[in-house]
Amino acid sequence: MQIVVLNAPALVFLVLALVPLASEPSPAQFRRALQQHFDQPLPSSVQVYGYRMSRGMDSGRYEFAFSIGASELSQFLSNSGWALVNSNGDTADWIAADLTMKRLTKGATTLEPPWSIYVFQTNHNVTRWTKTIVVGSNYTDAVFIGSFR
Repeated sequence: MQIVVLNAPALVFLVLALVPLASEPSPAQFRRALQQHFDQPLPSSVQVYGYRMSRGMDSGRYEFAFSIGASELSQFLSNSGWALVNSNGDTADWIAADLTMKRLTKGATTLEPPWSIYVFQTNHNVTRWTKTIVVGSNYTDAVFIGSFR
């Protein structure tokens, strides 16, 4: 019993330190993280539903599932310099094979084909970024994929 009493403060501290790490980030935190990938402010209608990151030794990838107002989508993409790519080409096949929307969004969005795929490439110092936005057939649900090398 004495061991339990002596270690109780450490156990309470450990629990209080680990609980915030295990909790889901708020939508505002998701939105701030997505905003870091764009030079222009996100439209007010953007709601981020999910986030996933993977990182290797020399590359990495960020994925955000979000919704955006259909009227704001085209203006945001054209003002930012995004290019529409052929949705029947290799990029679409890569998206279809690699995108795991159910796990990323927990069913929050309905990203269904046919997709519109927009790409933007940039260099930041020695890092080359390929940014992709996949927009579903309803023109409001989308996924941002930022990959770097």
